[in-house]
Amino acid sequence: MKIIKYIIVFYTALSAVVMAQENQVLYCTDTNSNGFIANEKGDGYKRSAFKPSRYTVSIGDLLGGAYDMTMKSPSGSIYFQCRNIFTVTRNAIACNDTTDNFILNLDTLNYTFSRGFGWVLGVEDTLSISYGTCAKF
Repeated sequence: MKIIKYIIVFYTALSAVVMAQENQVLYCTDTNSNGFIANEKGDGYKRSAFKPSRYTVSIGDLLGGAYDMTMKSPSGSIYFQCRNIFTVTRNAIACNDTTDNFILNLDTLNYTFSRGFGWVLGVEDTLSISYGTCAKF
């Protein structure tokens, strides 16, 4: 009889996890984007304005306030791990994938997105920061 109780509890918990992982899809557009591009010699950077980008963002709820997020753009996909920024209110998440950071206000859908890969690792990759707004699909 105990085995049946454990099986029922297990399947109930499993169905709750599956229901909690429903994705929220957002369409995000940069308002402005600036940063640095490698100079001609490849030994430093120069300031640059960038063309605003558009992203499709899919946020999946994991457990314990953690989220996974996928950002898709014409140049490819980035996979993030996210956490709530505020412990009292759950209105913003901070997401990163080691070198990129995406911070999203879940109430206003305003965001900042930064990329800082190049200089630290000695490669000629663009450094940038963008801000913008998302809309729900």
